[in-house]
Amino acid sequence: MTYIAPPTLSELAPETRGQLAAFAGAHGHFAALRAVVARFPAALRALDNQYSLIMGRGRLERWVRDAVFAVCSAERGNTYLAEALAREAVRHGADADWIKSLRTRAAALPEPGDGVRELIRFSRKAALEPYRSVPGDVSSLHAAGWANEDLVEVLSVVSLSAYMDTLSLSLRIGQ
Repeated sequence: MTYIAPPTLSELAPETRGQLAAFAGAHGHFAALRAVVARFPAALRALDNQYSLIMGRGRLERWVRDAVFAVCSAERGNTYLAEALAREAVRHGADADWIKSLRTRAAALPEPGDGVRELIRFSRKAALEPYRSVPGDVSSLHAAGWANEDLVEVLSVVSLSAYMDTLSLSLRIGQ
């Protein structure tokens, strides 16, 4: 049960109602989280803006960003967002079995290859223990073919997932 109920549509300003509807029409996932966040319209605008900028475009393929987000949420125990972003990863081209294996930490991950596997490993570490980052983490990513821009992008996805996980887990949204 969610600790804070979402507002009724009549409680929201027309602009906020329109923002909820527009995002739902374009994306359709994590509506429960967005509905509660709508109680603070500035936070809803910030959330939607961050999500659109970080998840909507970048050097990494969209399914990779979705997979990183899903893995990070799963690591933090947020099945609500992990499942939503795993579905998005599959919708954007990831293999469903591969995504499932990531979330369950299967020992032998199937394709798409070592480069993405290394990126996922780094993302898991950054999600749970960012303070334990060492130079070898970055050099392993470089050796796997990732550029500095890719690392900053993936850390932006990890950070966005942390923000959304904090909101969702703290208020028991979708849990």
